[in-house]
Amino acid sequence: MFLEILLAILLGVNAGTLTGLIPGVHVNLITVLVLGLSAAFPNVSPIIFAVYIISLALTHSFLDSIPSVFLGAPDESMAVAMLPGHQLLHRGHGHAAIVYTLVGSLSALLLCLLLFPYAFKSLTIISEFLSPLLPYLLIVVVLIILFLSKNFIQNLLFFFLSGSLGLLCFQLVSQRNILLPLLSGLFGTSTLLLSLVSTTSLPKQFLKRRFIDIGFDDIFRNSSRATISGSLASFLPGLGSSQAAIIAISTMKKKSPKDYLLLVGGINTVNFVFSLITVVILGKARNGAIVGVNQLFGELGIIHLSLFVCVVLMAAGIAVPLGLFLSRWFAVNVTKIKYSTLIYSVVFFVFLLVLVFSGFQGVVILLTATSLGLLANFIGASKNILLGCLLLPVIIYLI
Repeated sequence: MFLEILLAILLGVNAGTLTGLIPGVHVNLITVLVLGLSAAFPNVSPIIFAVYIISLALTHSFLDSIPSVFLGAPDESMAVAMLPGHQLLHRGHGHAAIVYTLVGSLSALLLCLLLFPYAFKSLTIISEFLSPLLPYLLIVVVLIILFLSKNFIQNLLFFFLSGSLGLLCFQLVSQRNILLPLLSGLFGTSTLLLSLVSTTSLPKQFLKRRFIDIGFDDIFRNSSRATISGSLASFLPGLGSSQAAIIAISTMKKKSPKDYLLLVGGINTVNFVFSLITVVILGKARNGAIVGVNQLFGELGIIHLSLFVCVVLMAAGIAVPLGLFLSRWFAVNVTKIKYSTLIYSVVFFVFLLVLVFSGFQGVVILLTATSLGLLANFIGASKNILLGCLLLPVIIYLI
């Protein structure tokens, strides 16, 4: 059985690499396919399929920052990190941006695992206390962001504009990968088109260690925030990684690109890992991959959780050096392409992805969201406030 589990981990890491690097190919899609295979091969132990899914999802959470930084195509969990990452890319520190997300993911993962024993005792109590307060907590966070911003009126306007667009998208009859065109337009293609106007070429990317400024204080401060907010997102209904990131960012005094990336990288991973303990204790899965794992067994226990923690550590041990290798490769090769050609190619690629995964309806959303993202920049609104596209629908749903 050990060799089969090891093979499942390796195959899962390979699949997670593909989903992490290719925008629009979601972990949930692969999970559904794996569940279909498990039904077709009843003689194969469900543990093998579960290990594959967990390795896939964990690897994805480590590597999905790469297309966000180098290609400007974020998914839901990396939307907040896209802008700081793109800033560092244009300073020649794209590789450093990926290192920060990887360090944030790994450090938050280790801290998260250390807290597992305490979570067993407190998770049910915290869930019962915070669940009714969640919409009001989100409202307070939005108000804090608005009042601390320099352009209150503009940000308030674009919070409601993006929120209205999000509400419209989630009300559509056909919701085929609706987040792909919505977030790609607001944060991806709009930023790429703006950088095309202001930038003629990408600078040489620096790869040496001395260009990566990171200390123990940076790691501990941001991994702590990531662990708290990511764990909340794992068991509170309606709270995803991006909303958790907004809450965590509102508590930060220092908001450098490095801190953003350490924080968001950690939240993404903690959200998934804590979902493992949530489904064991509360019997509720808030993550698509964990829903799939739970369906394989019907009910998960402590023995399963112990195995999955070992799988998570092994997958992380592979994903980190793999992420560093891929980041260096992207950093070296991204500057070899003419910048305008790269931008047009990525925008066209995103357009094709939206057309394939979301249809004509998705293309309309992509164009609308891109226009809104461009307008926000011209008016002087904060790009982060455009996460109202997710926050406003969640607040209304929970109230």
